[in-house]
Amino acid sequence: MKGNKINGILWLIIALLLTGMLIRGLSGKKLHNKKSWIWHIGPKTKANVEVDFDEYNISSDDTLDEYISSEDFTVYTFDAKEIANIDINSVSEKMFVIASPNQTDIQISISNTIDVRKYFKVYKIGDTVKVERKSTTGVTIHAFNDTEIYVRIPDKTFNSITLNNVSGRIEAENIKARKNEINCVSGKIEISNCEGKLRSSNVSGKTEITVHELKNTIHAETVSGKLELYLPKSADFSADFETVSGSVKTDFTKTGKKEGTISNGSRTYDLQLETVSGSIEVNAI
Repeated sequence: MKGNKINGILWLIIALLLTGMLIRGLSGKKLHNKKSWIWHIGPKTKANVEVDFDEYNISSDDTLDEYISSEDFTVYTFDAKEIANIDINSVSEKMFVIASPNQTDIQISISNTIDVRKYFKVYKIGDTVKVERKSTTGVTIHAFNDTEIYVRIPDKTFNSITLNNVSGRIEAENIKARKNEINCVSGKIEISNCEGKLRSSNVSGKTEITVHELKNTIHAETVSGKLELYLPKSADFSADFETVSGSVKTDFTKTGKKEGTISNGSRTYDLQLETVSGSIEVNAI
């Protein structure tokens, strides 16, 4: 864990440079047609799907699934039986990923606050569904702050779920995967009841992880942001923590000041919490 202190500082410098480049690259004319999120109920019109395979660098066998356009959303639907991995990359959008036992397919809805098909790529390549922001100019980052990405998935265990954002918000609820990776630079991360190995990183934003039943390995880190982990009062766990100049608070038993353990029993799962100058809190629920 000692080497992570230097890596954390270097990561902060790199992240700040990347954020500045992203904001500069997105500067330009501001888009209008700003709308609030309302789930569309009523007739929807199906549209034809046309894919520029050279642009997406994918084969003709890996195509976009059928999508539905409505006034408020562009909705893409994929057969969950064909999908093992979910990979979503955004910049400043709000991202919500929810698993539900009532959901039978994978549904990705992007609000029409911008021209969705112009600024996003949503496609299936092999057994992976991918959502990506296209590299564009002439649009201010403010136009995308109001754009929302809703991902509804079945209550099944995927091979991997990867969620990346720069300054936007990420909320993930009830997701299950052998490998879950959720990353931000300055946005807020909220994770509730994630199953499977979880790795989360945030530079200056806040990260909240709530676990009502501890079933998985958790490795969460931040540079200058706040990291909060919520566990049941009766949880049997022992977590390692490390900080350079940040604070560490807990409702459980703590040993050590800048490096040590927070525990309420034995080490059933591997839990690691790290920060450079941010704060760490492990609270009971």
